[in-house]
Amino acid sequence: VVVMTNFSSANPGAKALAIADLFLEGKFPLPKPATNAGANGASISPKPDPSLQNAAFLRTLEGVYYSDELQTGYTLAVRGDKLVAAHPRHADFELVPYRVNELQSRTSFFSEVEVVRDNQSHVLGIRVSNGRVRNLWFKKQ
Repeated sequence: VVVMTNFSSANPGAKALAIADLFLEGKFPLPKPATNAGANGASISPKPDPSLQNAAFLRTLEGVYYSDELQTGYTLAVRGDKLVAAHPRHADFELVPYRVNELQSRTSFFSEVEVVRDNQSHVLGIRVSNGRVRNLWFKKQ
């Protein structure tokens, strides 16, 4: 799918994926949930923890997270009963809590997220991992 536009805010990648989803819906089986080791070495749960699927818990994770290494940040915000990550150059994506300090998304570049907390359980930041990157630090601002 090719999307051409003259608007920088159009997000052609997201539009291409939406069009592909329409044409390919039901043609391919959904991928199985990851069962490999997570960012902290623990096994990733095959299903999200339903007790964590509430706005009150997700609000504890809201904020802006900045990576000095990448010189970019992501804003995590609750929309309805979902935690959504936003970045100016990417389509918004959902982060699903599998355990208290483990999140996952369906994006390739932000697939596993470990929440790092202090002794009082305040969020200090997140470590993001995927196929190539391990424990990329994003400090909560």
